[in-house]
Amino acid sequence: MYSKGRPFLPGRHRKHEISKLAIIYLECNARFESYTKETMKTTKVPKPKQLHGNQEYMEKLAKALLLFLIIVFLLNACTESVEDGLPGSDSDSSFYHPAGWGDNPQHGKDYSTDKQNCEACHGKDLRGGSSGVSCAGCHHSGWTGTHGEEYASDPDNCKACHGEDLNGEGDQNRDCGHCHHEDAVSGWQHGDYHTLPYTDNCTDCHSADFTGANSLVSCFSCHSGISAFDCTDCHTGAATSYTDSAHGNTSYGVDRSGTGYAQGDCTHCHDLPAGSTNDLLLFAPMNQTSQTENFCFQCHKDTDDSPAQIGMPQQRSYSYRAGGWTADPLDDIKEAFSGTSSHNLGNIVTFITGKWGYTADSNPCAACHNHHAAQRDAHTAGNRGWPVSLPSDHTDSSTWELWGDDSTERMNNYTGNYQAPYRYNSTTTYEPDGSATPDGSNLTDYVTFCTDCHDNSNVIYSTVLGRDLYTIDWNSETHGHGDGDAALSPPYTSGGNYVLACTDCHEPHGSPNIFLTRQKVNKGDDVSVSTGLDNQWSSLCAKCHVSIAASHHTDELYVPMCSECHPSGDESIYQECTYCHYHGSTFTFETYDSYPLF
Repeated sequence: MYSKGRPFLPGRHRKHEISKLAIIYLECNARFESYTKETMKTTKVPKPKQLHGNQEYMEKLAKALLLFLIIVFLLNACTESVEDGLPGSDSDSSFYHPAGWGDNPQHGKDYSTDKQNCEACHGKDLRGGSSGVSCAGCHHSGWTGTHGEEYASDPDNCKACHGEDLNGEGDQNRDCGHCHHEDAVSGWQHGDYHTLPYTDNCTDCHSADFTGANSLVSCFSCHSGISAFDCTDCHTGAATSYTDSAHGNTSYGVDRSGTGYAQGDCTHCHDLPAGSTNDLLLFAPMNQTSQTENFCFQCHKDTDDSPAQIGMPQQRSYSYRAGGWTADPLDDIKEAFSGTSSHNLGNIVTFITGKWGYTADSNPCAACHNHHAAQRDAHTAGNRGWPVSLPSDHTDSSTWELWGDDSTERMNNYTGNYQAPYRYNSTTTYEPDGSATPDGSNLTDYVTFCTDCHDNSNVIYSTVLGRDLYTIDWNSETHGHGDGDAALSPPYTSGGNYVLACTDCHEPHGSPNIFLTRQKVNKGDDVSVSTGLDNQWSSLCAKCHVSIAASHHTDELYVPMCSECHPSGDESIYQECTYCHYHGSTFTFETYDSYPLF
């Protein structure tokens, strides 16, 4: 590579060449002075008229002049690159830098790879040195190690030279994207680039421990330390919701053992890339489809099972928390997902993939819970929290809000026909918080929430059942907005057309009963539906419906339906109730196709 006819010396040779030139200059200068003095001593200067024909004198004078010209040439070569401005700009004739070298990002890369070459001329502090050209003329103090911090504290200082979008369209035409990926610079979303599979792109410059390496820019110049990672400096959308969440609360939030992080800190779940095994920087594998090893079960498991969380509170069933059944032995989420029936995590992943911003790598728990916003719910009056978020709102995860925290997202807003069931062993207090409020104004609208997935069109396969789930149309079903005229027990009134919430009968995570059926409903005794055969379902239905047997033994049904309900002919053995009664039932028998079956 050449600059105005002179060879460009590669960076690794510049220091040595400068030293050689300096030595030549000093030697030539000394010899010239010595030669001149000796010439004057030994040579009698002839008079002008004697110059002609004085060959010895003329030869010595010519040699002296030649040495002088060599010295002037060398001095010019050494000094022509110290003009004002960056060496190698188009306006100078640099020997050590190519033309235009100062107008592109190359000088920054050269400095990062072999800064000694720069320091040889510009000084150890890069304030000028022998060259007289200071790097501080363009760069603010601290730029060599903390330019990320400089940008964070005052972006305008950087934008003046690097452009509004940091794309090099400023005064100096230096594009930050030369080192940082274009997407990482745009909007300064460099966080996206310290996750797999981009990690190597960052560590190439910043080293595997992110302390700087060739770039001389440590990630910790902005992020002052893992225990003090202030993630909300960049993740501003999650700042308020996270600190108010069950995970981010500084009093009872995440507190993983052995880390030393402050309670509620993001790093209890998210490790540095060097210590992580997945894109989300989680401290353990995602295992998203495992009913026993899902990442969330690292903490959400039995306190006797060594959870990662220090002082992990017991996580109870809905029958315990909302229903008031405090004798329920189930005390953690992992156990709930390992029961007879539960939401199958693999089936959830299959269903949500490609919907609402979810992918095959999404954690199925995040189909119902925004882990950065979900709140702890004590289910006591005046001490409520809202743990779920509507799946279809996940399309833009940055604005994914809680569901139920707004009064318009409660059961009383969904319908004026909601009646809360009694709490366990009570006829004066109601679910979900043990208060005297019966209208659902304190209960999340779980119908809208659950039918986001379980509606009348979505196809959801069940591994447990070996078939697709039945579709649900709450607008027509008897327990929804459809007509009903059954005989009911308090707090319901016979003939009332009530609309139920899904959680009135079902557990959200899992249950020892089939179909996630609750073990306690409407103040009553045990609900035990292990197989659904015989009259097991009556243990659930009888908590609200009275005279179930009598209602089936009417003149209208008695004769034609006997063999349907008692196929063996033995009146003590029943057909399971779900033979006729189930969500989306299409069962018909002779003239009774319009009979309300569910």
